[in-house]
Amino acid sequence: AVTAFSNTILEDAKTNNVEHRIAIVGFASGSNNNLNYENTELLTAETVKYNAVTDDDYKNALVVVNDGDELNSIITKAIKNIDAKGATKADLGLEMASNIFANNPVTDNRQRVVVFLTDGVPTSYRNFEFSVANAAILNAYQIKNTYDATIYSVGIFDRETSGNKDVNNFMNYVSSNYNEEKVLSRNKRETTPAAAGYYLDVSDVSKLSEIFTTIVEEAIIHTGEFDDVTLKYTLSKDFCLTSV
Repeated sequence: AVTAFSNTILEDAKTNNVEHRIAIVGFASGSNNNLNYENTELLTAETVKYNAVTDDDYKNALVVVNDGDELNSIITKAIKNIDAKGATKADLGLEMASNIFANNPVTDNRQRVVVFLTDGVPTSYRNFEFSVANAAILNAYQIKNTYDATIYSVGIFDRETSGNKDVNNFMNYVSSNYNEEKVLSRNKRETTPAAAGYYLDVSDVSKLSEIFTTIVEEAIIHTGEFDDVTLKYTLSKDFCLTSV
């Protein structure tokens, strides 16, 4: 699905002669339990763990999609290096996404988009942890408000997890459904945004490619600007112009 997502962006880059760029971040374990940030890393030509990432690494993580009309091999390698093993340190993943934007200032009219994809609840071990969730929400707040980025959160959950109030609130708050939320409280009622287009609950994994295609079409596909446009319309023979 991620490969299809990247190839769709590549095709738009070639069709419209624009320079789309992609960075891929993995987030799993933290430093607790002697896991030493297992699978929490920048996924580039060389995988760099969270605790070893430099500003140059963040700068270089954003890779041009089009490499000789083919998908950049760095992106292909990064996708192959994705590993789902570990906890779900969502806070560290979004922190790295924020640092990528911080080290790649926009000098032209670029759209910034984050796709936050997870099959686990925010935690450093197994169960939902408010400390991890709130750190992730705060990082998402910075991404949306400091870097003017749109965040799509995509959850691959079973029915019980997707129906959990805290999980639902968390995924909504991370996404661009809510741009001003910074804290998820334990007694917060379940959120139901009027336009819930930025949190996508994927109960069927086979639909994931379709979800990614929708995100590309909504947020990334290039639309050119036009000046001095003339529209021509052929009127039917029954047309009648009336002046009042």
